[in-house]
Amino acid sequence: MKRFAYSLAVALALICLLPAPAALAGGGGQNLLLVVNPNDEAALRVAGAYQQIRNVPDTNIVFVAPPTRVGSMLLGITEAQFNDLYVSAINEAISSRGLGGKIDYIAALGQPHTVTHANATVMGRTYNTTSLSHALQQLPNLGGASTLATAAPVVNALYQSSTQFIVEGNTYRHELKYDRGENNAIHSSVTHSNGRSYMMGGLLAMTGQHGNSVQQVIDNLQVTAAADGQRPEGTIYFMDGGSTDPRVNTRKSQWNGASAPIPPELDARGIPWQIVGGTNTGGTPRNQSNIRGVVAGVGDPDLPNGSTYTPGSWGDHVTSYGGAFGGAGQGKMSEWIAAGCAASSGTVVEPLAVASRFPHTALHVFSADGSTLGEAYYKSIYYPHLTQFLGDPLAQPYADVPDVQLTSGPAEGQTVSGTIQLAAEGTLDNPLLAAGVEALQLYVDGRFVQQISAAQGTFNVNTALLSDGRHELRVVAINDAAAESQALAVRHVTVNNTGRSVSGPAAPLTAAHDAQVAIPLTAAAGNGQVQRVELRHLGRTVGQVSGAGGQVTVDASQLAFGDNRLTPVAVYTDGKEVAGDPITLKRQFHVLSGRSQTPADVRTPGARVEYFFDKGQDWTSDVDFAATPDAVVDGVAKLDFNASHIPGGNAKEHVAYRATGAFYVPEPAEYSFWVGMNYTASALSIDGELLHMIGAARNAGTNGVDACVSIFLDEGEHDLELLVSNNYLSVNWSYSVVAYMRGPDGVTRLLDNTILYTVPEPSSVVCFGLLVLAVRRRRGGEKGQR
Repeated sequence: MKRFAYSLAVALALICLLPAPAALAGGGGQNLLLVVNPNDEAALRVAGAYQQIRNVPDTNIVFVAPPTRVGSMLLGITEAQFNDLYVSAINEAISSRGLGGKIDYIAALGQPHTVTHANATVMGRTYNTTSLSHALQQLPNLGGASTLATAAPVVNALYQSSTQFIVEGNTYRHELKYDRGENNAIHSSVTHSNGRSYMMGGLLAMTGQHGNSVQQVIDNLQVTAAADGQRPEGTIYFMDGGSTDPRVNTRKSQWNGASAPIPPELDARGIPWQIVGGTNTGGTPRNQSNIRGVVAGVGDPDLPNGSTYTPGSWGDHVTSYGGAFGGAGQGKMSEWIAAGCAASSGTVVEPLAVASRFPHTALHVFSADGSTLGEAYYKSIYYPHLTQFLGDPLAQPYADVPDVQLTSGPAEGQTVSGTIQLAAEGTLDNPLLAAGVEALQLYVDGRFVQQISAAQGTFNVNTALLSDGRHELRVVAINDAAAESQALAVRHVTVNNTGRSVSGPAAPLTAAHDAQVAIPLTAAAGNGQVQRVELRHLGRTVGQVSGAGGQVTVDASQLAFGDNRLTPVAVYTDGKEVAGDPITLKRQFHVLSGRSQTPADVRTPGARVEYFFDKGQDWTSDVDFAATPDAVVDGVAKLDFNASHIPGGNAKEHVAYRATGAFYVPEPAEYSFWVGMNYTASALSIDGELLHMIGAARNAGTNGVDACVSIFLDEGEHDLELLVSNNYLSVNWSYSVVAYMRGPDGVTRLLDNTILYTVPEPSSVVCFGLLVLAVRRRRGGEKGQR
């Protein structure tokens, strides 16, 4: 099905009187492709916020539903799945939407983290797994005989060799070809026949297990974008764990010693830096303010360790699994985001203590020279195949960001026809890296139209070549620094050349979290005939009706919680599409009410666990939890089990159990729960409401699947029930289950006796003269359906 923004390719080609130049600048929303999981509410919520923060056009959003198994998204996929779902979808989107040569960044939301491929030998070690970041980076080179296995050993650092640090500030551009030149350095060339082009791929956010809360991510992205060009003052810290710390020593030569390349570069730029002992500090700077960056080792860093990080900062640590979110082992790169950094990175499989598999500390130099953090990362990492990027790749805190003014033209929202003129000017305020603005670019609805190689000029747009309806005119100003930087100004207009239009409610709408919402839309035929009217969210159709209007039904569960911008689009029989002003629909949060907390003198810390021997099935819904349990244990300290914890001293085959407990939350907020598993099935319920069910995992050959779900809880006491079933004959070596909770502070906590407690069932107690009834434990897990 065609989309409004995509149908303009021919019209925009006619508008453009000049050939499209090579892409310039560090990047903006029009240079980034956002790959979003449509089945992940958290991904939708972050995508909607990021679109507004970075002005990402609808044309630059691609929806890809990742593979699932036994009720849960796969955290790792095969190269065949990557090629089928991602390579084809992304390449087709770039081609069909007229985005060729303009997409340098690919940011993923709600997607798998790793891709397995044929064995590849890198530095004498064989690997068959790469990060999603690297797979997306290699995307332009994949297809035919080129595979991830052949791409993995390719050195991708753009401005350094394996033995020599090379300071260059040039911008990283997708359509340039990069290949090794003289002195073993890597140079760029637009004509080199053997060169490769790369994307800057990465995870925009990680909101699942061991990641960040959605609000934490959105707040961080907003603060990061606001710091662009603001040059936050701060210090870069190099953590020194001593001569016996292999993680710190991995990169120590880059900043410690007379021949270390980084300190002179920082000194030349007036950037403060310190070497700090890491052994007794938790591996990170302690009680420091205005931290601009951290180069650390340590397997489990203490963050934020009493310190504050400047907006746009970068922090990372050398560890084996900082980018592997499927297990709890070692500190995750998401902890740097929680501490306030704009971006970080971490490895997805064991990298060994090899410096070239982690970002060179030159990253901080590249950032200081105006590169975005996405550019700085890919300029500084030599072997990126095992490493994952996380955060805002467009962050440019130290760039000379231009100021763009639309000096004349139609007003915001004005109705126009015929040929219009849009005059713009780009200026720099107190620049340090650039001498001025070298170019202005015009984009219409996210597509490049024309460039003026000057700091000011006027664009002529013949609106007769556009469809009627709402259009976005975007002017991008680009400075002339070695690492070009950019900023933009946006103006919306409504074209009326043929009398076609579409409209909906002007006032914001509100809907329950699971409501079917009927939204009235009306289209004017003008000189054509309306075939249907649609509503689109982030560019995808979420509801439609035949004819020239009527009630368009939208399933609120397809949207994000909070405000959603829906665009009405009328599709005409001649194939043209007309967009109207956006409609705001607020999807209300699904909130579970709390109750008064049971008094402390009748609470028992920990959970109650009821065991059912020889009852394990492929799904918890097939287990008879109404039967009398074979064993009951009260006051269980934590929901972290393996076979040795089963009563009786011996592992029981086909075991099932139910863990129950109450917990109290002090504030109404979003809370996330997940269960790390190495068993067959589980079901998690809060207050009797089934949040997640996964089954038949062991029989499907799926181990270590984590299912992360979120719920909005009101202040008060709530009930938790976790059902687990193991239908596997040998559990002694592998059977395990662990449950976690993440609160509004973004901190992940094991569900243990500091959170869970049991209450008498049923019971009543008198507290402060009031009768408080303890609610009988609810048992909601059995009601789930396969």
